[in-house]
Amino acid sequence: MAESSPPRKPGARHAAPRREADAAASSAGSRSAAGGSRLSRGWVTSAPVVITAIVVVALVALVGTRLRSFENGKSQQNASTSTKLAVSPSAAARPTPKPTAVPTPTPAPTPNLQALTQAAKLNAGQSVKAVMAKHPGIDVSVAALNLSTGASFRYGSTSGMVEGSIVKLDILLSGLADEDGLSSYQRSNAVPMIENSDNGAADSLFRSIGGNATMNAANKRFGLTSTDLDGSGQWGLSTTSAADQILLLKQLTGASSVLSAKEKSYALGLMSDVEKDQRWGVGAAADKGSSFVNKNGWLNVDNDGGLWLTNSNGIITVDGQKVLLSVLTQHNRSFGAGVSLVEALAKASAPGVIAAG
Repeated sequence: MAESSPPRKPGARHAAPRREADAAASSAGSRSAAGGSRLSRGWVTSAPVVITAIVVVALVALVGTRLRSFENGKSQQNASTSTKLAVSPSAAARPTPKPTAVPTPTPAPTPNLQALTQAAKLNAGQSVKAVMAKHPGIDVSVAALNLSTGASFRYGSTSGMVEGSIVKLDILLSGLADEDGLSSYQRSNAVPMIENSDNGAADSLFRSIGGNATMNAANKRFGLTSTDLDGSGQWGLSTTSAADQILLLKQLTGASSVLSAKEKSYALGLMSDVEKDQRWGVGAAADKGSSFVNKNGWLNVDNDGGLWLTNSNGIITVDGQKVLLSVLTQHNRSFGAGVSLVEALAKASAPGVIAAG
C-alpha cells in the first residue's frame, strides 16, 4: 500500500516545489542568455555582406536616375533640332549677306628704270646749270652715255667746239680703221701721240695715214655728223661736239665698232698709260680707286684773244657702271681755270646717266 503524504498545516508554504520552480527558471534563463550570445556573433559575421548589398542597391538607383535624365535631355535636344530644321522656305531662300569688303591699300608704284633715269637726267641738268652760272661767257658741250643701260645726257653746244689735242684719238682710230691698219713705224708715232700728247708724232701719223681724206672716210663710218676737220691741215683747229666724241669712244667699246677686238685693245692700252700730269678731266667723276682711260686736249687759241680751250674725253666707272664721258670747254681765261671747269662739269653730268634709286 502506497505511502501517503502527510497532511499540510494551514498557512504553511510548500518550500520544495518553489525551489524546483526557481531552479527551472534559472535553467531557462541560462539557456536564454546562451542563445543571446550566439545571435550576437552571427550578426557580426554577416555585417559586410549586408553593407555591400545596400551599396549595390544605392548604385543601381543612382544609375537609373542618371539614365532617365540623359534620355530626357536627348529628347529635348532632338526636339530643339527639329525646331531648327523647320525653317520656313522663304527664310531658307534668303541669300546670306556678303561680308563688307575691306579695301586693300594700294602700294606705291615702284618707279621704273626710265623714270629713275629721267629724274637723274633732270637733276644733272640742274647741277650743270648751277656750275655754268658761275662761268658766264664760257662755251661748253657735254655728253655722257651709260654702256649698261643706254641712258644718255647732253648739254650745251652741238657743234663748233675746237678740238685741240683730243683730235689725236680720231687720228689714231682712223689709222686703225684703215684697210692696211697701222705699220710698226706708225705705231711708233701713235704711242707718244696718245700717252704724251706729242704734237710732232701726231703730225707724222696724220700725214702717213692719208690726212683729212682718210679721216673723213673713217669719221663717216664712225657715224660722226658734227665734226669738221680743218681744211688747212691744222688738225688741232678741227671742230666737233661732245655727242660726236661719244660716238668716237663707242668704237672702243661697242660690238658694232668697225675696229677689231685687237685694235680696240691697243688703243685702250695707250689711253690707260697717259702720263700722270694729263690725267685730269673726266676721271674726276670716276668712282674712287677705279681705273679709267682718257685723252685730253688744251690750247691757247691765238684768234680767241689768247683764251684757252680745255677738253677731256674718256671711259670711266660711275657707281659701278661704265660711262663714256666728253666735256668740251672754250674761252677759259687760263688753262687752270679750264681744267677746274671741266672737272666740275664732269662731276655734275656723269650722275645724269645713273638711275637714282
